[in-house]
Amino acid sequence: DVFFFFFFYWYHYSQAYELYAYSLPITWNYVQDRPYKGDTITADRRMYLHFYYSPDRALEDEKAFNNRMAV
Repeated sequence: DVFFFFFFYWYHYSQAYELYAYSLPITWNYVQDRPYKGDTITADRRMYLHFYYSPDRALEDEKAFNNRMAV
């Protein structure tokens, strides 16, 4: 997966928080009909999807999962 490979570049790593972070901008066309004014609003809307990954936390979660499966 291209995103997975791209996500682990060193410039996405925060040494202060010891995790990888990446923000993905998402835009869409927004349309709202306003019946009382008799018009339609059209505009571009935007939001950001934030991804975080901690290698230490992932290792701890994997160990905990393996321990639950072994019992």
